[in-house]
Amino acid sequence: VDVICLDKTGTITANRMTLREVRWVPGAEGYAGWLGAFAAASREESKTAEALAEALGNTTNLARPTGSVPFNSERRWSAVRLEKDGEVRTFVLGAPETVLPRCANGAELEAAYREAAEHGLRGVIFAEAERLPGADEDPGTLRALALLTLADELRPEVRNAFAMMEQLGIEPKIISGDNPETVRALLAQLGIRLKGGVVAGPQLEPLEGEAFLQAVEEHSVFGRVTPALKARIVHALKEAGHFVAMVGDGANDVQALRTADVAVAMASGTSMTRAVAGIVLLNDSFLALIRGAKEATAVLGNAARLSKLFIAKSLYAYLIIVATNMLGLDFPFLPRHGSLTALLTLGIPAVFISISVPPPDAGRDFTRNVLRWALPASVALAVAAILVHLLTEGLLQRDIAEARTLVSLTMGITGLFFMVEVLGFQGASWRSLTRPVLTSVLGILLVAGFLVTIYTPRLRAFFDFTEVHTGDWVIVLTAVAGALLGQYLLSRYWQQVLDFLTAKPGKEERLRGRAI
Repeated sequence: VDVICLDKTGTITANRMTLREVRWVPGAEGYAGWLGAFAAASREESKTAEALAEALGNTTNLARPTGSVPFNSERRWSAVRLEKDGEVRTFVLGAPETVLPRCANGAELEAAYREAAEHGLRGVIFAEAERLPGADEDPGTLRALALLTLADELRPEVRNAFAMMEQLGIEPKIISGDNPETVRALLAQLGIRLKGGVVAGPQLEPLEGEAFLQAVEEHSVFGRVTPALKARIVHALKEAGHFVAMVGDGANDVQALRTADVAVAMASGTSMTRAVAGIVLLNDSFLALIRGAKEATAVLGNAARLSKLFIAKSLYAYLIIVATNMLGLDFPFLPRHGSLTALLTLGIPAVFISISVPPPDAGRDFTRNVLRWALPASVALAVAAILVHLLTEGLLQRDIAEARTLVSLTMGITGLFFMVEVLGFQGASWRSLTRPVLTSVLGILLVAGFLVTIYTPRLRAFFDFTEVHTGDWVIVLTAVAGALLGQYLLSRYWQQVLDFLTAKPGKEERLRGRAI
């Protein structure tokens, strides 16, 4: 996973709100009893309605509901018709962006709403309607009565979760139905700064194709987003090559959850959300998801690093054996030679790889990442070892034992350089040299162990090596340098090499015979 999309409610916040203020339009204070009755009648519709009912339920004028339109995330408003002592009134409660444009006196509350959003408060507008609209109808002309601002309870562990995502190279995308400035202000309260910008759904929705993809990539906070637009954003991220997880808790998240590569629901979310999710977070702990991602990233990263070394070793041994057999040469190394080189280049490094923390992107694009390194490395080392074998036994007419010694030295030293590259330098940053330095020290110690084996008579005799002189080292070190250079060039130009070997047609040849 390299992108996590999450709703503000239930992830950054605890899905618990408290009423902060009721700001009445001048002269509208007398509607407090009607507001209390509205809150009591719509208590079960949403967490916002529940918070209003808890704060205002005791101010009700005991008006009786005679009809209602429940809240919907698409239309972003709800309506209730109330009756008290023969007097019938209809009220609407909804998002300021939806309700205020329909209010003749909406300008009176716009400045207050913008100020509340900048402080991370959620705002809803209480307005009076001429009649109860249908569920699919426009509520018509409204009269704004009050701005209600609510404060979300923030999750204290979110700051650690976002810091951990940054370490893992996971980009967060906040997709919310709330005002985007409110979301940004809440993140600022937690000390979280995202690299992308802020955009509202109405600005994003008309975009198509590349313009939409670019907007999705460039922004990190998306506000006033409909359920369908959430799904479009997730789909666009997948189209851009990202592996996307979506975290949600409400019915408005279901489309996006079904679109994502990994669907994650909160345990307190709706039953529909939990049903479509592949992962359900107990105790609603978003941090637990990131910790799990951290562990999975470490396991996958170490598996990728081990796979590079083991696949390279298996392939170069196979290539050496096949090539020497086809060339009519003696077997290039003995089992005891292979055991020693495997111990120094694979066995001991594998222990350190398994207990170390890999770079965040070590396991990303696993198969391509592993083979793109292992195939060039195995080919380069196999060619270098075969050339040493041909030179020593064929051209120089040296004894087979001497040829096997030089081939083993070439494989062992080159393998140790490969180990240092994979374990110490891949994914390293110049801002922290600890891993490259420690891995280089390990490589030097293992080379020293190889040299001790070569220059200690008893160990040399046990492993069936011969004495190595200055001229032999020239051959070995030249072959090692050639193998490292070959590995670098093949890795860098691997696709071009494959195109050349398979005679892939160029652009002009592909166009030949077609209308231009």
